[in-house]
This record gives sequence, C-alpha cells and structure tokens, in this order.
Amino acid sequence: MVKSITKNSFSIFAVFLAYFIPAKLGFLIALPSDNATAIWPASGIAAAAVIFFGYRTLPGVFLGSLTANLTNFTSSLDLFIDKTLNFIDISLYIATGAVIESFTVVFIIKKLIGYPSSLSHWHDILILFIIAGMVGSIPSPTIGVTSLYLKGIIPFGNYFYNWWTWWIGNSLGIIVCTPILVAIFTPNEY
Repeated sequence: MVKSITKNSFSIFAVFLAYFIPAKLGFLIALPSDNATAIWPASGIAAAAVIFFGYRTLPGVFLGSLTANLTNFTSSLDLFIDKTLNFIDISLYIATGAVIESFTVVFIIKKLIGYPSSLSHWHDILILFIIAGMVGSIPSPTIGVTSLYLKGIIPFGNYFYNWWTWWIGNSLGIIVCTPILVAIFTPNEY
C-alpha cells in the first residue's frame, strides 16, 4: 500500500516537472503582450508523460500548469501576496484546460492508435497529427482564452487571435514532442 502511494506520488511529481519546466521555458520565448508562442512543448511532453505513467498522473499536469501560470502572472516574490488572488481563478481555469487537453490527447492516442505503438503506419501518424494534435488541443485554448477574456485581461477583439495562437502552439507541441518521446521511450520489443 505504502509502496503504491509512493510510486503514484513519484509519477505525479514527474508529470508535474514534465509540464512545469517546459512551460516556464515556453514563457521565456513567448511574445510579451499576450504570452503567445509558436510552439508549446509542455502540451506534448505532458501528453507523453501521461501516456507513460497513466491517467492517474493527470493531477501532475494540473499542478504543473497551475504553478507555471501563477508564477507567470505574478513574480516569485508576490506568490503569496494579494496579487496572486487576482490570478488564481484564471490559473485554475487554465490548469483545468491543460488537464482536459492531456486527457483528450492521450485518450485519442490510446483508443485510435494504441500504446505501445511504433507510429510506423501513415494512418497512425495522421491520427496523431490531425485528431490528437489538432482536435485534442481545442479544450486548452478555449478554456484559457475564455477565462482571460472574462477576467478582462484580453479584449474581445483579440479573443480569436489569442485562441488561434494558443491552439497552434499547443497543437505543434503535441505534434512535435509527443511522437518523439513515444518513439524514444517505447519498449524496443514492440
């Protein structure tokens, strides 16, 4: 029992790091005005981590996204000050979107491609690119941009631009990072 809890806690922490570290690095290359990035590797890395460790590690995605966004909206020094309270709701919504996205992408991959998979068939690659990458990434920008709009951080005139850039970044993160990690860490005997 204790061994199971320890193993699960380690897996959640590993997924937390798999989201948090690339997210913080992603914010460094983001455009200053809207935090848009051409690619968001955290989405693809988190999906791969959940494929490897299982759905029970989705709280790691949530905590990684929550922590990354809270520290992005506020400075490290403000983390426990009133300013953080202004952004905790948005960060919670964005983290929820990240979890739904990871779940959706992993569900699509496991149900339509299967895991382990060598991703050696064109059919599998199309499913990964079009369905998992492009469709599976829809929840995160939809929830995230809507929360930013409702909080008054972005005006309605920028809503679709922000949604589009967020979606493109997450889709590319999934399309690029997930298959590379799956190919590297899939057992050789498959």
